[in-house]
Amino acid sequence: MNPGSDPLADLRDLHLPPDPGIWPLAPGWWVLLVAVLLLCVLAVWLWRRRGQHPGPNPALTEAARLPMRAMSLDDAELIAQCAALLRRVAVQQHGQHIAGLAGTAWVQHLAAHAPDAEMASDTHPHWQLLADSRYTAQPVVESRSSLIEACQAWATHVVTTEARSAHV
Repeated sequence: MNPGSDPLADLRDLHLPPDPGIWPLAPGWWVLLVAVLLLCVLAVWLWRRRGQHPGPNPALTEAARLPMRAMSLDDAELIAQCAALLRRVAVQQHGQHIAGLAGTAWVQHLAAHAPDAEMASDTHPHWQLLADSRYTAQPVVESRSSLIEACQAWATHVVTTEARSAHV
């Protein structure tokens, strides 16, 4: 050392440690990563499940409204509404080829998919009425409530039976 020189001049500057890196991640980042992955999996599951449960069946909703609408309809209009409802349900559940059925073939289709043994007859009065009303000038319904109940029961049975068989 020189007597006139500054002893601190020969010292090197401070060496700082390197900046901390991103790895390994802190526990909070791991929790956030797992939460984001779980949300993604949940979103995909809900998106796929959305198509499996389309919501209430429009035919069943229409069948449920039939008694209220029937109060303002005459017999011919009521029969037409019931026939249209059953035909829409049949086409929706059994295919487009059902749309062309008429007369005896239509009655047989209604009887074949009836909810109980009483309605499963080709001679059931409501099925005959629905099939023949087109050809009658003024069709008469003997029991409006019975016709409505039969249509509701048939539509509900066909929709729920087809839905159960589709999930099996």
